[in-house]
Amino acid sequence: MKKIIVILASVFFTATAWAQEISSFDISPNEDLSPGTQLDISVEGTPRSKVTVRIDGIPRTIILKEVNSGSYEGEYTIRSKDKLPAHPQAKASLAKSGKVTRMTLEEPLDRVASSTSSTLRRTERQAATVDTCQKTCGKVVEIREVAGEASNNVLGTIAGSVVGGLLGNQVGSGRGNTAATIAGAAGGAYAGNQAQKKYGNASHYEVSVKMNDGDSQVFSFKDNPEFRRGDRVEVVDGRLQRRG
Repeated sequence: MKKIIVILASVFFTATAWAQEISSFDISPNEDLSPGTQLDISVEGTPRSKVTVRIDGIPRTIILKEVNSGSYEGEYTIRSKDKLPAHPQAKASLAKSGKVTRMTLEEPLDRVASSTSSTLRRTERQAATVDTCQKTCGKVVEIREVAGEASNNVLGTIAGSVVGGLLGNQVGSGRGNTAATIAGAAGGAYAGNQAQKKYGNASHYEVSVKMNDGDSQVFSFKDNPEFRRGDRVEVVDGRLQRRG
């Protein structure tokens, strides 16, 4: 029985030893590899192991710390005395139970730096565009006509009638007074109506837009705008326009 247990334990530990691995290896540098540049290093692999990294031209061995189970991180700042070649390679080593597993970074550090920098710049530009468009872009949700002519004309007619009637009432007496009052009211109504048409026409159109950031804005137009519900629009220099 003891012999069987020993054999099973031996098989278990052998399988565990062979299972150890480095699943990923990454170094994230800045735009260049000049002195002062900080390299952020990360390795994923078998937990509770000793992980180190060597970089061509850097005499020191960089030791990584296990921050989570199987996740190792470290950093290194390039020094003036480091002599990095044109295309430095980086290698990670994971050691456990007397066995060492190694992995070489897929690309030289200078190419990783260039690729990372380009990706970061592109991401930053896209983020800036999205952030700006959140506040200035949106979708038309409603278009309505606000008619003020009819009601305003009624007010103008009534006001004209009252003023005209009062003035007509001051003329003549008896039947003549009544006729003058009626004529004054009629004339005042006509004049008030015409004046209101000329000066008081408040009819306009309102376009309601739901902005990408969740805000709502309403834009007024004197004439019927060429927008339709669902149109994608953008505010440029304070003016609403359809997006291409």
